[in-house]
Amino acid sequence: MKLTKGQIGVIYWYEEETMPMTDEQRQYIIDQDAKAAMYALIQSAALNPSQGYVDVQAEYEKARRQGAKRAEDLQKNRVMKKTHTQVGQKESQDEILEIERKPEFRGWQNPDIIEHLLNFKE
Repeated sequence: MKLTKGQIGVIYWYEEETMPMTDEQRQYIIDQDAKAAMYALIQSAALNPSQGYVDVQAEYEKARRQGAKRAEDLQKNRVMKKTHTQVGQKESQDEILEIERKPEFRGWQNPDIIEHLLNFKE
């Protein structure tokens, strides 16, 4: 890739944002997961009675934990951001490094270009 000092371009990166979720929405997700697990448990017991003892309470608690994890994951949203940069400018290199230091930073769309921008030599 040939970069020329002074060229202006756009760089893209991914950040993670947290979407708001009410307690009612979170509880609904947990309840749905628990319901689905109990339904599956009942179906399994009805269709395969020889499977033996199943700890219903443990399965229920496991489903609620998984539901809480799923609700947490649903709150996380990956977004793409962009900014303009200029090849060979110290300020642009500093801005790239600043973006990488953000706790919500998740990666570059094209890491090869970023590497070229940071290590640009005339």
